[in-house]
Amino acid sequence: MSKRSILVVDDDKNTRDYLAAFLSPSGYAVDCLGSGDEAIERLASGYSPSMILLDIMLPGKDGIEVLSNIKAIYPSIPIIILSGIGQIKTVVEAMKIGASDYLTKPFESAELRARVCAALRAKRLQDELTQANRDLFAARVAAESAARTKADFLANMSHEIRTPMNGIIAMAGLLLETSLNHEQHGYVETIYSSSDSLLTIINDILDFSKIESGKFELENQPFDLRVCIEDSLDLLAAKAAEKKLAAEAAEKKQNCEQARSALKNLQLGGRISSTNAQGERDYFSDAQMAQEIERGKKSVDTWCR
Repeated sequence: MSKRSILVVDDDKNTRDYLAAFLSPSGYAVDCLGSGDEAIERLASGYSPSMILLDIMLPGKDGIEVLSNIKAIYPSIPIIILSGIGQIKTVVEAMKIGASDYLTKPFESAELRARVCAALRAKRLQDELTQANRDLFAARVAAESAARTKADFLANMSHEIRTPMNGIIAMAGLLLETSLNHEQHGYVETIYSSSDSLLTIINDILDFSKIESGKFELENQPFDLRVCIEDSLDLLAAKAAEKKLAAEAAEKKQNCEQARSALKNLQLGGRISSTNAQGERDYFSDAQMAQEIERGKKSVDTWCR
């Protein structure tokens, strides 16, 4: 690990020598300059110290002017002002400009070490926070890009699937208007209902992408639960017929657009799959249906949204 560098700017050679001798054994790389102009020139060349110890009284540009110039270009470098006794007003002005701390000459060794360590620790924490913010920003940009890519994929995929599904629904609707016997009419109605259900799922995929983008709007539409339940039973009729089962639904009115899909996924398919082929029939009373709805309330609510 490279040494942390400290730039000492003071026109007094004894002060520079003392600070270099005191700080170097602690592992700091100490550079010393005698004027503010030299300090500004050195910083302009690309030198970036971990901290600056700046005397308030300098020849040419005084410490306040040098401090202002440095902070305007390198605001993140901590600067500790070195002042004499009775210069409190100048110190206050320096703190307002952006000085991190101050030390009064002659220095107390313990105070000097403590203030230097505190300033460097604050600089390290600030650097870590800055880097963490950069990492978070980069992660957010990557996540937003991935979300946009996924939303675009879902939209394109849903559009490609929806186009042929609309054709199937349209052809099934036309077929229902032709001369069909009762059995054929039932088959075509099932095709029509199944295609419409698949189209609803496709629209739900689009709704999901809208939810992520914050563009989803809730709808409140009345409907007949009995019709939805009967449509769900029609979708499972073939599977039930393989086991010689029959399912009947009692009339019960609720208010949810996707109840048909929720009921199918929650209970109806499971009841048919778990029933043995003994010709048994499974009935849903009003009370039982209410229990099924209540049991799947969270899932139904999720579908509604």
